[in-house]
Amino acid sequence: MVDQMRADMVGYDGNNIVQTPYIDGLAARSTIFERAYSQCPLCTPSRASLFTGRYMRGHGAWWNGMPISGTHVL
Repeated sequence: MVDQMRADMVGYDGNNIVQTPYIDGLAARSTIFERAYSQCPLCTPSRASLFTGRYMRGHGAWWNGMPISGTHVL
């Protein structure tokens, strides 16, 4: 998982200036999603949702820097 990477800043999406050979190779062998949605615009709550499969109200990490509770099982 990468953080703060715009889709138009990789070679496979048509950017001829930025060189991203490894990401381009991965994209050639993978499924590319043209739309993605985040549970929250803040990093920590959004990642906690990815890690736990729960909404913010389910994992309790509401702000950046808040730890995910150890009671949440994947």
